[in-house]
Amino acid sequence: MANTYSDLTATYIASNYREIPGTQSLGSIGIRALNFYTVALSGVATSYTNPNSTFAQAVLGAQRASELFYVGTPANGAFVIAIASDNANAQDTNSDGSYTIIEQLVQSINAYTGGSATVYALNMTPASIGYTGSATGTFVY
Repeated sequence: MANTYSDLTATYIASNYREIPGTQSLGSIGIRALNFYTVALSGVATSYTNPNSTFAQAVLGAQRASELFYVGTPANGAFVIAIASDNANAQDTNSDGSYTIIEQLVQSINAYTGGSATVYALNMTPASIGYTGSATGTFVY
């Protein structure tokens, strides 16, 4: 059987054969690009392992508004979630008047918990993680 990788090294495509594409096309190789958010909500860390806790309700609300890939353990009144970037709306005001993903998360989490959540978009780079915006009812970028 031919050694496909060795065969490719002798051709002009060898340098790109095992290259990871830019984040705009990660989905083409089965890797989902994710957006990370912090959800702040009063009582979310209180007895969070209990059935129907505020945390459980908030996670259900987040699932209703997005395709959820990660949920962090709540602490100090907040927790981190990661959702698929390709099913999230833009983080700024949508020209068509539709809600941004942050607004959708806030509305859905509030509906499930009866609380008043604040959702912060996290800007994640290899060097740092920081907040890029927040919403309590309307998004401020």
